[in-house]
Amino acid sequence: MLRTRFSPNDATSLFTPRADRPIAGGSGTACFIGQVVTPSASIAVGKFLEVHPATVLGGEAEGAPGAFSSDTSLQVPVYLIGPHLATQGDFLVCRFVDFRWVAERMSAATGGGFTIFGCPCAKIPGTLYLHVKVRSFPNPNVLLAYPATLQRMARPADLEGWSSDLTGWYSTTPFLSTDGSYKFRYWFGCSQGIYFVHMLATLDSPVPHREKNIVMYWSIGHPGNTCGPPQGAAFSLTSGGPTGTTFYLQGISVDGSGPA
Repeated sequence: MLRTRFSPNDATSLFTPRADRPIAGGSGTACFIGQVVTPSASIAVGKFLEVHPATVLGGEAEGAPGAFSSDTSLQVPVYLIGPHLATQGDFLVCRFVDFRWVAERMSAATGGGFTIFGCPCAKIPGTLYLHVKVRSFPNPNVLLAYPATLQRMARPADLEGWSSDLTGWYSTTPFLSTDGSYKFRYWFGCSQGIYFVHMLATLDSPVPHREKNIVMYWSIGHPGNTCGPPQGAAFSLTSGGPTGTTFYLQGISVDGSGPA
């Protein structure tokens, strides 16, 4: 079991080519674990892809599974040697060879996913879908949620200023609030083991203000909420809170099965 720790403080020294770097095959060759962030359709053998450096920890026991956590604040270009293609979400061993980072994919990729530090699911799909069962209420002033595609991406420019993930899951398009006073995007994330969806007002809202609404939150282990293989069925969050809210009554869920 390979375990390694990467610190963002190492970025300048570790990822800057220098003449004194070791070459391939030598003992002490610099290496790190990287999670592929380049979209699968853009990956090719003999080309560069980008990865997030990852920390690999886990239980101190023989055969214990590793727990991966990627640093989404950094992206490192890595040359893919092959012979097989990698896919978005794969974890690769990246080595410093001839003044560049390279990685091999010795077996065909079987599909990957993403993890969020401190949260239980190891393979969250890069594309998620926010489903809404009930889409209207008699009261026209009720704040409603809308079906949306949540794509893992860099934080959109219209959300500048929010303390949300620099790279995370955001709705691919903005929406107009029910009362028409502001525009917003959805942000899917996780904090202290609890997954959530928030509404974040965009900079170009009709009435400028910093509106933030908690839409739903979910806890893994509650019936209907699963991480996906190998822990069960596909990644799915269907039973959340807070109960009694309009959002809760709309029957909101998140999973990897589209369309929204």
